[in-house]
Amino acid sequence: MGNQHSKKSKQQRGSKHSSKEISSTSTDECPPRLTDSSFRYVDGRKYYRDTPCVFPVDKRETTRNEEKQIIAKLLWQRNFSAPIGDHLKAGGLKILDVGCGPGTWILEMAKTYPSCSFIGVDISQDYPLSDLPENVEFIQANILDRLPIESNEFDFVVMHFLNGCFTIRQWESIIIPE
Repeated sequence: MGNQHSKKSKQQRGSKHSSKEISSTSTDECPPRLTDSSFRYVDGRKYYRDTPCVFPVDKRETTRNEEKQIIAKLLWQRNFSAPIGDHLKAGGLKILDVGCGPGTWILEMAKTYPSCSFIGVDISQDYPLSDLPENVEFIQANILDRLPIESNEFDFVVMHFLNGCFTIRQWESIIIPE
């Protein structure tokens, strides 16, 4: 794990394909929208029923996620703390944001680094659905299930603020099995 580039990615560096080609999920194949039975309500706030995630699924949570990203950016004085700035500036990287939420980080990064491809994955469809930059794609999926993305396809993977979304066993067996 860490910030190193995957072997497969290094081998394919010459191959340029858009983020739209990376995913096997098109808009016609998106997972069905979650029904109301997929949620439970506590004190007037909506939560996922069958996930360990402790965070609600509502506008207040979206606002809180956006605020967390603003705070992180202020602390780091940029949108990331990893030493990848030169690689991003060089372009051609494929970046995956797991648990992208409203897509704030991806949209800012895509604007700053237009020659890189960004894909966001989240269980909720809290991200924008239209007027996206060409180098951005969002996929609705539960990362605990098999993602519609090839392994080792990305140069950089980020997961912001997901500590309350998985059990210890899920972290150990699914999220960071390396």
